[in-house]
Amino acid sequence: MNGAIIGFSSAFLHGSTLDAHYVGLDHEHNERHAVYQRMLVDHLVCGIQHKASSIIFGRTAEQAKSNLGAVPEDMYFLVRHRNAMANKLIGPLLRSVQPAEFELRNPFKRVTA
Repeated sequence: MNGAIIGFSSAFLHGSTLDAHYVGLDHEHNERHAVYQRMLVDHLVCGIQHKASSIIFGRTAEQAKSNLGAVPEDMYFLVRHRNAMANKLIGPLLRSVQPAEFELRNPFKRVTA
Protein backbone atom coordinates (compact mmCIF):
# COMPACT_ATOMS: atom_id res chain seq x y z
CA MET A 1 0.00 0.00 0.00
CA ASN A 2 2.50 2.57 -1.21
CA GLY A 3 5.04 1.59 1.44
CA ALA A 4 2.64 2.02 4.37
CA ILE A 5 2.41 -0.68 7.01
CA ILE A 6 -1.18 -1.94 7.05
CA GLY A 7 -0.63 -4.93 9.29
CA PHE A 8 1.84 -6.89 11.35
CA SER A 9 1.93 -10.18 13.20
CA SER A 10 4.27 -12.30 15.27
CA ALA A 11 4.49 -16.02 15.91
CA PHE A 12 6.67 -18.23 18.07
CA LEU A 13 7.70 -21.81 17.47
CA HIS A 14 7.61 -23.86 20.69
CA GLY A 15 8.84 -27.34 19.90
CA SER A 16 6.44 -28.53 17.22
CA THR A 17 3.72 -25.93 17.96
CA LEU A 18 3.46 -22.57 16.20
CA ASP A 19 1.84 -19.93 18.40
CA ALA A 20 0.39 -17.06 16.34
CA HIS A 21 0.94 -14.55 19.08
CA TYR A 22 -0.06 -11.04 18.08
CA VAL A 23 -1.75 -9.40 15.11
CA GLY A 24 -2.38 -5.74 14.36
CA LEU A 25 -3.98 -4.26 11.26
CA ASP A 26 -5.54 -1.25 9.63
CA HIS A 27 -9.23 -2.18 9.59
CA GLU A 28 -10.01 0.09 6.65
CA HIS A 29 -7.53 -1.78 4.44
CA ASN A 30 -8.73 -5.09 5.87
CA GLU A 31 -12.20 -4.60 4.40
CA ARG A 32 -10.80 -4.05 0.90
CA HIS A 33 -7.83 -6.42 0.92
CA ALA A 34 -8.63 -9.20 3.44
CA VAL A 35 -5.48 -8.37 5.43
CA TYR A 36 -6.47 -10.44 8.47
CA GLN A 37 -7.32 -13.53 6.41
CA ARG A 38 -3.98 -13.19 4.59
CA MET A 39 -2.18 -13.04 7.95
CA LEU A 40 -3.91 -16.23 9.06
CA VAL A 41 -2.82 -17.93 5.83
CA ASP A 42 0.74 -16.65 6.41
CA HIS A 43 0.72 -18.29 9.87
CA LEU A 44 -0.57 -21.50 8.31
CA VAL A 45 2.20 -21.44 5.68
CA CYS A 46 4.80 -20.72 8.38
CA GLY A 47 3.54 -23.70 10.39
CA ILE A 48 3.79 -25.96 7.34
CA GLN A 49 7.27 -24.71 6.47
CA HIS A 50 8.48 -25.42 10.01
CA LYS A 51 6.67 -28.79 10.07
CA ALA A 52 4.59 -27.74 13.09
CA SER A 53 2.23 -30.41 14.38
CA SER A 54 -0.24 -27.75 15.56
CA ILE A 55 -0.88 -24.03 15.28
CA ILE A 56 -2.40 -21.96 18.06
CA PHE A 57 -4.31 -19.14 16.38
CA GLY A 58 -5.59 -17.55 19.59
CA ARG A 59 -9.00 -17.05 21.11
CA THR A 60 -10.72 -14.44 18.93
CA ALA A 61 -12.23 -14.35 15.43
CA GLU A 62 -13.31 -18.00 15.55
CA GLN A 63 -15.28 -17.83 12.32
CA ALA A 64 -12.37 -16.45 10.26
CA LYS A 65 -10.06 -19.11 11.67
CA SER A 66 -12.55 -21.92 11.08
CA ASN A 67 -12.50 -20.93 7.39
CA LEU A 68 -8.96 -22.36 7.38
CA GLY A 69 -9.94 -25.52 9.25
CA ALA A 70 -9.14 -24.38 12.80
CA VAL A 71 -11.31 -25.89 15.53
CA PRO A 72 -11.96 -24.24 18.90
CA GLU A 73 -10.63 -25.69 22.14
CA ASP A 74 -12.05 -25.03 25.59
CA MET A 75 -10.03 -22.62 27.71
CA TYR A 76 -9.89 -22.42 31.48
CA PHE A 77 -8.63 -19.70 33.78
CA LEU A 78 -8.30 -18.96 37.47
CA VAL A 79 -9.20 -15.62 39.02
CA ARG A 80 -8.43 -14.91 42.63
CA HIS A 81 -8.55 -11.62 44.49
CA ARG A 82 -6.65 -10.83 47.69
CA ASN A 83 -9.93 -9.82 49.30
CA ALA A 84 -12.07 -12.81 50.39
CA MET A 85 -15.33 -10.90 49.92
CA ALA A 86 -14.35 -9.96 46.37
CA ASN A 87 -13.69 -13.66 45.65
CA LYS A 88 -17.25 -14.49 46.74
CA LEU A 89 -18.61 -11.92 44.29
CA ILE A 90 -16.26 -12.70 41.40
CA GLY A 91 -17.09 -16.44 41.23
CA PRO A 92 -20.81 -16.15 40.38
CA LEU A 93 -20.11 -13.24 38.05
CA LEU A 94 -17.52 -15.14 36.02
CA ARG A 95 -19.66 -18.30 35.88
CA SER A 96 -22.39 -16.24 34.21
CA VAL A 97 -20.09 -15.22 31.33
CA GLN A 98 -20.59 -17.40 28.26
CA PRO A 99 -18.80 -17.24 24.91
CA ALA A 100 -20.73 -15.80 21.99
CA GLU A 101 -22.24 -18.23 19.50
CA PHE A 102 -20.60 -18.41 16.09
CA GLU A 103 -20.89 -20.48 12.95
CA LEU A 104 -18.13 -23.09 12.86
CA ARG A 105 -17.16 -23.58 9.24
CA ASN A 106 -15.40 -26.53 7.64
CA PRO A 107 -13.41 -25.82 4.46
CA PHE A 108 -12.81 -29.51 3.82
CA LYS A 109 -15.18 -31.43 1.57
CA ARG A 110 -16.34 -34.87 2.57
CA VAL A 111 -15.45 -37.52 0.04
CA THR A 112 -17.85 -40.41 -0.26
CA ALA A 113 -16.64 -43.61 -1.84
